[in-house]
Amino acid sequence: MDKPKLYWGRCLELLGMFLTFGWAISEGSWEPWVAFSLTTGALIFSEYKIYSHISQMESVTKTLHPEDQVLFNKFRELFPSDKGFITFIKNHDMAGGSFALTIFDPLDEFIYHWNNAEHEFIDLDLEDIRSKLLSLCNEYSGLITSNIFPTSNAGQLSIPSDWAWKDTAKFDRAVEGLHSKANEIIDEHSRLIRIGRRRLNREDSE
Repeated sequence: MDKPKLYWGRCLELLGMFLTFGWAISEGSWEPWVAFSLTTGALIFSEYKIYSHISQMESVTKTLHPEDQVLFNKFRELFPSDKGFITFIKNHDMAGGSFALTIFDPLDEFIYHWNNAEHEFIDLDLEDIRSKLLSLCNEYSGLITSNIFPTSNAGQLSIPSDWAWKDTAKFDRAVEGLHSKANEIIDEHSRLIRIGRRRLNREDSE
């Protein structure tokens, strides 16, 4: 952010606001007050953009607390981006066949063992995402319980295939619900990984 330009820009905005206020007071008609309102609104919007930029920069440049580094690495081991549960929900078509029960082991681990204070991040941004992700995983687990059942093959699960012709609407709701929730989980997982990696890289470079 160019500080001299920012400084003079804010000075001009303040000057414009004061001039329009003086004009409004002296004239007493509605037109100057409209101009004053627009000038004030522009100043407020400008301040909001500056604040947002500063907050974003602070978020990127933070480093991870040592305990958060350990927890972040455990999270990546549980939910790697290139295999296991995350890859499964990203690529598998729930309308297209059975899959192994064990694919949900990391999900169960996260739901039942990451819902306590020992698994909370000190970093507020990461903790907010972890909390959202935990909630989404619980919702996904509920959808699994309602829509996924064992098949005739031992250890295999799927949405009951007969739903596709006996109750098409139910089958479509099950597939769409699981896919939609999976996409939300993937988005939050990616956010946590990206922010955590940026802060780890910042730590390594210092």
